[in-house]
Amino acid sequence: MLRYYDESEKEEALEFIQEVYQARIKLFGRTHEKTIYGVLDIVDLLETLGRLEDAIALQESHSKLAEEVWSDMDPQALLFNSNFAILLAKEGREDEANELLRSVTDHLAKLGNKNRRPILGAMVNRARVLVELEEVDDAEKAFEVGMSLQISALGEAHPDTLRTCEDFAYLLQSLGELPRALALREQVSMIRKQTTGQRHPLTLQAMFEQASCLGALGRFSEARVLLEEVSEGYGVMLGRETGRFVETLQALGTILIQLGEPLRARTVHEQVLDISTKKYGPKDERTIAATVALASVIWSCGQETEGLAMEMKAMELQQEVLGPKHPTTLQTMHNHAVTLQSIGRYSVSLGLLKEVHAARKEVLGEAHPHTITSLYSIAVSLEGLGMNAEALKTVEEVVSLGEKSLSLGEMSEDELTEYQDALDSMRKEVHLFEEKIGSMK
Repeated sequence: MLRYYDESEKEEALEFIQEVYQARIKLFGRTHEKTIYGVLDIVDLLETLGRLEDAIALQESHSKLAEEVWSDMDPQALLFNSNFAILLAKEGREDEANELLRSVTDHLAKLGNKNRRPILGAMVNRARVLVELEEVDDAEKAFEVGMSLQISALGEAHPDTLRTCEDFAYLLQSLGELPRALALREQVSMIRKQTTGQRHPLTLQAMFEQASCLGALGRFSEARVLLEEVSEGYGVMLGRETGRFVETLQALGTILIQLGEPLRARTVHEQVLDISTKKYGPKDERTIAATVALASVIWSCGQETEGLAMEMKAMELQQEVLGPKHPTTLQTMHNHAVTLQSIGRYSVSLGLLKEVHAARKEVLGEAHPHTITSLYSIAVSLEGLGMNAEALKTVEEVVSLGEKSLSLGEMSEDELTEYQDALDSMRKEVHLFEEKIGSMK
């Protein structure tokens, strides 16, 4: 069963758990508690595999079954309905998710005993729904309350408590509250080591998340030590060809670049590409992504010719496999053009950037941030070619489109702040170009 902890084995895991579910129906009947609860693992795997509609249909049918078996006020039925609300929110059905969440919350308020596991689970699921609805302040409070009650009622080492700690840490990390997130990550790692063992996949995943948080805090040496331990553990427990092992190597390679060890990072990324090529084939998206990452590392090693050649290879594969207008393909093309700029090949980069900009304009619209970014890169190439008047005109267009993009009101508060800063920088660029052109007259 350990291999089912690997992301690449989810299809096999789904088949296995469905067989277990059918066996439970034969042994206990469809309305038995063990049978009903067994469907949660199937729903989780369906969601992981991107089959959200199937997950929702299965969860909905069993939420209704739970109400029939236990009544709509029963804590276990509330737990199922709160799970259903999470899935609805993930599908974008916010009104339905909110309505169901309010119903669950109202019922919870009528249940005085908060020390029962299903009630606690439903309470924490409320926090998860709030995250999906981007109501982060309320979600943070709900996580704090739910986690505190779970620790008191179930203990800090209970699987439910640990899962809540992990989800809360993820929320805090996304909000930039890294020290608080790290404290939770460290706590989960320590408890998992004590309860499941140093090399259990759950422990290794907790350590991986801890390393990720350390990296975000700039504590790269500590992150490196953890990632090397995690990669060794996955290699022993799951095998060196599994997705978890490769994911850890990729993270380790990124940390090594931050530590100024590009040659060591290259060795790691070459290993990733070799595994991906053998396991998935040279034209699989994961293999192509590994090629892109290796090209970047080779460039960091100062081997420009080899890096450019590999970047070009990845770009051509993406155009063939994903299509010339796929967002990933366009991003690689843009990055390649920026690389060409850095070595003074402005004419070639300009042609490539115009192609990227035209495709993004068609697919995303002229005011999309990615489209505007490619337009600004065009201005950089124009300036490099000494075409200052054209560069000025292009930067002015960037500012105009940027202001239009802001007026659409489709950005989060953090994105808005970042975008406004970028626009201020663009406005300064306009003045610099104007001064430069004026001095040449």
